[in-house]
Amino acid sequence: MIKCKDIPVNHVDVSHNFSITDKDYLIQWISDTGELPQISGIKTTQLTLEELDSWIETSDSCAVITHDSNVVGIATLSTNEAELPEKGIELCHCIVRPTYRRIYKGTSLLLKLIDIARQDGYQKIYGRVCAHNNAGHGLIRSLGFIVTNNISDDPTVVWYEKLL
Repeated sequence: MIKCKDIPVNHVDVSHNFSITDKDYLIQWISDTGELPQISGIKTTQLTLEELDSWIETSDSCAVITHDSNVVGIATLSTNEAELPEKGIELCHCIVRPTYRRIYKGTSLLLKLIDIARQDGYQKIYGRVCAHNNAGHGLIRSLGFIVTNNISDDPTVVWYEKLL
């Protein structure tokens, strides 16, 4: 069973069971934003089912926000996507459907996952933001993350960390 949590528009959920309809809906609107290269290492704007499944199934935890039974935001926690210091975990793949942005849905997703990481005993949480993703930099900084240079020297991303 997938470990994702489901959040109605004012609620973040971490126990969502993804149907193929959910996945098709997510793939469509994420691809339509054209922002896939900004939230992942994927170079194309078209998300595939295999890529989405990889985000969900390899994550340590996943949170979603739903509205009218449709997933309108997703983010994951992972210890598998990058080499991290011991007792560290990464926030990954945070994206909110454009019509649900600027009303704290991304913030709600990330705060829920930060809380889960803290409860699971992690000491630091990391996030990587594509260098050109200004909205992502603003969001992660607003949550108290600071830039760190001890994860990677990849110039296409900026790594952030937060003590839990």
